[in-house]
Amino acid sequence: MSTIIIIITGIIALAAIAAAFMSRPWAPAASFIALVIAGSSEGADISSATIIFWMAAAIIVTIIVMTLPRTVARSTTGVAYIAGAALAGLFTGICISHAAIIIGTVIGAILGAIAYCRTPSGRALGFPGRKAVNYLCAKAFPIVITFCIAGELTAAITMSI
Repeated sequence: MSTIIIIITGIIALAAIAAAFMSRPWAPAASFIALVIAGSSEGADISSATIIFWMAAAIIVTIIVMTLPRTVARSTTGVAYIAGAALAGLFTGICISHAAIIIGTVIGAILGAIAYCRTPSGRALGFPGRKAVNYLCAKAFPIVITFCIAGELTAAITMSI
């Protein structure tokens, strides 16, 4: 794969990860764009089924985020915990396998949400109540999709080098 393509996709994926930490609604789409750019190059081993699957996931989560109430969509309460733990799970998953990328990211996001709910500011969400679960899912789904796409991209790039 061309060095320029690797640099471009890396920058876009890093921007998507940073946007996920700031709870930006375009983070999954940016991560998917990086995957498509890498998949269109000759050296990356990204199947069309992988691209279609992550496209569907990115579209669904982007639509969900766009339909959230404005106060929930703009809130960053607990996002650092969820994203930080999901990123740790992603890195663990990358070291194991493609399936572990998804599993590690999901488990990390869940553990990050639980950790945040145990802090004094997180207790206001009332975990495990319905309000807390809805809020944490609204924040965790975009993070998980963004990080999983970036993880698949990272795995594809490292396998092609």
